[in-house]
Amino acid sequence: MKKPIVSLLLIILAFSTSSKAEDQAATQVDKAVVGANFYINNGLGTGTFLPKNKRDPLFYSNFYLYPSITTPKFAGDRSLKFYSEIMLDVNWLEAKAPKPEQPARTPDFADLVLSAQVNNALNFKDAGFSFTPRIHVEVPTSSKSIISNRIFGFGADTSIKWTSGDLAIHYKPALVGYLHSAEYKSDVCKSPDDNEKLSNGKCKVKGQQTLARLKNGLYFDYTPGNHVVTAGIKTYHDFLRASGQEKALSIKTLGLVEYGYTVQTAVPVTLFFGVSTLQPTFAESGALNFPFYDFKTPESNNSEIYFAIDFSV
Repeated sequence: MKKPIVSLLLIILAFSTSSKAEDQAATQVDKAVVGANFYINNGLGTGTFLPKNKRDPLFYSNFYLYPSITTPKFAGDRSLKFYSEIMLDVNWLEAKAPKPEQPARTPDFADLVLSAQVNNALNFKDAGFSFTPRIHVEVPTSSKSIISNRIFGFGADTSIKWTSGDLAIHYKPALVGYLHSAEYKSDVCKSPDDNEKLSNGKCKVKGQQTLARLKNGLYFDYTPGNHVVTAGIKTYHDFLRASGQEKALSIKTLGLVEYGYTVQTAVPVTLFFGVSTLQPTFAESGALNFPFYDFKTPESNNSEIYFAIDFSV
């Protein structure tokens, strides 16, 4: 009689242990995930390497922080993710600063971005397609936006991704609109005799405000093992406030080629090395500029090499 009783007790114990493990696993899956992503980028402009008579050195660092919270999954693989983007920009060289409103070696915060997205809102696993929409608000914390008298920006974008084995293709369209407190740019007066002085003690400055921005990005990733090779191109259509004879539309293109390697440590770290170019899409002659490198005006620092570190906790 003892053997059947012992066997029955073992079966009950195994069943209860299995149920407990499943409950714990389910509880872990159902918990929201709080984390942060850190990204440090260091860029060196092509003007740094030119002969002395043409040299315009550029060396800067960007420090990004992305704190986030992701809800438990629902309706399959869907989840909500809320996160912010905080970026600090520092120009290390004393030569011509790439931003007139930011002196070299002076840290400058970029605009604070608050985002909400639906991960895998549409997910066709068999076909390899996924669709992740996002909305975001841009809070004007950068000197550039403050000079532009920007109140805030509101935008929507999406990531459409196709994956097959180690190959992935991303298409990322986005549209952002901006609201301003005045129809001009203003800054601290440079001279007490400035005839553009305003009632608030500031003076009008040259430049057009950006009313809306349309972005389209296309990226190709190849990720064998811990390696990733990326090639991408992104266009920016800036719709500007009309001002005299100046154009109301600015079109620029960003092209990049990048290699990354993930170091498998307790906290995985990915190292990136790449070349990127941001320049007008068309030359003054109307010809299309080569998107991945500025061969014509390297002193403008439109092209740069960069090294970056990415890790999450």
